[in-house]
Amino acid sequence: MLVHVPYLFLKRRKEDRRMLPLYLTHHAIVIVVYGLGTFRGRAHFWGAANALCEVTNCFCTVIELFACVSSEAKERWKTLHRWNSMWFSISYCALRLMLFPMVFLWYMNDVITHPDLSWAKVGNAERILYPLANLMVFGLSVNWALPVVRGTLRRLFGTEEQLAMAAETAAAAVANETAAAVAGRGEKESGEFDAPSSSARLYQRHTSLIKSAQ
Repeated sequence: MLVHVPYLFLKRRKEDRRMLPLYLTHHAIVIVVYGLGTFRGRAHFWGAANALCEVTNCFCTVIELFACVSSEAKERWKTLHRWNSMWFSISYCALRLMLFPMVFLWYMNDVITHPDLSWAKVGNAERILYPLANLMVFGLSVNWALPVVRGTLRRLFGTEEQLAMAAETAAAAVANETAAAVAGRGEKESGEFDAPSSSARLYQRHTSLIKSAQ
């Protein structure tokens, strides 16, 4: 984790720059908690249980690699990218959103049912800092959950691409209707062109194209 901190400042994606404070907070919590566990030789089981969340980074690393390659490479490995993104979301839900509450409840159950074997044999750092760190990292994981799911849906179903295509189609339709309206302006006096009805049709067509993409 210490080695990874400098790399956080090298990331240039807009999303990474925006989330840099959260990344640093997460890394600081993990460094302190695991550093104390290593130094004091306590609570290694709970540390190992929480560390299962790092499995998600195997898939996250592949996603970051895809962010650095060319469009041609992304297209060539599109299937791998989609499968990796899907497993990233699945592992994220299982090993972060579900794991951290389970470990916390397991820890509290241990304290309540076997206080002489757990609570009495640890110091204040393990009693307070460890469960607090668990909840804080869980909160950060919840905060990151929406971007993770949104990214997976975008890669699996191409929602953004569909919306972009619909927007282009709608823009082309608007241009065509506008050209037709201008061309038919001279026919207005003969009753062959009705401006209000044409505007209404233009609006309805544009709206239906956008809704069909969503």
